[in-house]
Amino acid sequence: MEAFLTKYGSWFFITFMVLGVIPILRYDTILNEPFIFAFDYLTIPVLLIAYFLYFTKFPKYRKLAGDFKGGLWVFMLCCLFILMSQGYVMYVNATFGTQLNTKLEGEIVELDIYSSTKGGTSYYVYIDNPVRGEILQLDVSKMHFNKLKEGQQYSETWKTGSLGILYR
Repeated sequence: MEAFLTKYGSWFFITFMVLGVIPILRYDTILNEPFIFAFDYLTIPVLLIAYFLYFTKFPKYRKLAGDFKGGLWVFMLCCLFILMSQGYVMYVNATFGTQLNTKLEGEIVELDIYSSTKGGTSYYVYIDNPVRGEILQLDVSKMHFNKLKEGQQYSETWKTGSLGILYR
């Protein structure tokens, strides 16, 4: 297993990361909801499996890197894995199980554009939602963002997926 992952592991990881971005770009969601779900439910299992594999199945790398440095490397890879898992969480949420239509309503209190120094732009719509009793920050597409104005009533049907995550 160690030889196989040493030879092909980086390609598997890069493919995992690239494929994980596709659902993130495809669905509008409440900001960070898929990431929070992935963090809450995947962190402990991923860390346990990764450290188990590191300490039992990678003797050559463990001898070369040592327990401390290798442990930090495993932790960093786990963090990247969990971060990129949000796309897969969205895919599972939107594809499998029961999908319920949910009416999302409220007044638009703010529209915000965030431009990253890395070249990406995100579009956020803040809705005062009386049903949830909170202001929801929706991460939406540019096309959808351009149709909205502050102060107008927002009323659209979204879906609640099998994992309980709202998406459109």
